[in-house]
Amino acid sequence: MNNPIKNRTLRKYWFGKFPLSGLYLALGWIASLSTFFLSLMTGWFFELQFQNSLAKTQILEGSGLKMESLEVFFTLMGLVTLLKFTLQYLERKGLNQDVDRFIHYLVAKMYRRQLRWMPEKFEKKPFSKYLLRYSGDLLPVRNLLTHGIHRGLRDLLFLISGVLLLGWINPNLTLLVLLSGVLILPYFLWLDKRQLQLVPEKRSQKNELLHYVTQSFGTHSSLHEGNRINKSIREFNSRNDHLLSTQLNYQRLESLRHASINALGPILVGLLLFSSWMDWSSIGPGDLLAFLLVLGALIPAIRNVIKAPEIIEKGLLSLKKIDKLSKKANLNPRISAKPGDLSESKPILRRLKS
Repeated sequence: MNNPIKNRTLRKYWFGKFPLSGLYLALGWIASLSTFFLSLMTGWFFELQFQNSLAKTQILEGSGLKMESLEVFFTLMGLVTLLKFTLQYLERKGLNQDVDRFIHYLVAKMYRRQLRWMPEKFEKKPFSKYLLRYSGDLLPVRNLLTHGIHRGLRDLLFLISGVLLLGWINPNLTLLVLLSGVLILPYFLWLDKRQLQLVPEKRSQKNELLHYVTQSFGTHSSLHEGNRINKSIREFNSRNDHLLSTQLNYQRLESLRHASINALGPILVGLLLFSSWMDWSSIGPGDLLAFLLVLGALIPAIRNVIKAPEIIEKGLLSLKKIDKLSKKANLNPRISAKPGDLSESKPILRRLKS
């Protein structure tokens, strides 16, 4: 998989111009930990209300946290819920606004460069192909930043935190979970490789089909005059059939990935129950239940981390196409960018940030 850090546009105009992305990552990580804490807090309620101790309570008490009354419990629960709401609001608002500014900059830069191309260069391809960069490629770039890099790193931090907690509960079972992850990883890497090979092919065929439709509609009259309607339909059907074949192969692998990720949780839980049955690790029923509760909370994060490489790869593919159109080569010397013109959109960015 391509490394997003090596992409010049991301390195210079995302990581360099939007330093708060690291803060949003920290806010999201803390918010995810607060979700985990709220789940464990329910054990306090059952202990105080029904005088029954649960495994969830044992985890908190093992950390030195105790609850004396239901009044304090509801006050703390309200404060943690408010904290979670505030952190997630700030994370989502800040991240999405910065992503919108980044997309705004990309579009402005691309349009500025293309208008400054020499006419001979611009006319090498039908302009309908250039329109795809302003529509279809922008959503993958947005997903690259929000669901790929940000959510992937946030959930990876959450996973690391959860694994440390699992190790504190029972090191032997944690080692078993990590070993299972190492054994399963090559399978998902193989799926990634097979699927990512189809991504550029699928996108190229889709773009070619859209371009063919645009071109056909643009010459609709001449197709009727030259009696070339049936030939155009046959050509469209051929392109559409090739796209369908690629789409079906891609969806087969995507379904396999989806089913595998969803089966991962029950497999890990079953493995832990089997290890307890075989007495491979000395663990009591309370600790085993606590271990399973923590592992269950980590399953959605595992799912997101596994999906992140594909999202990043798709986004980088689109970003590279946008970068290719934004290069300085073949500019009209009479209207070429002057030194500093690369930052024409900076005043707009400053106004957006304020």
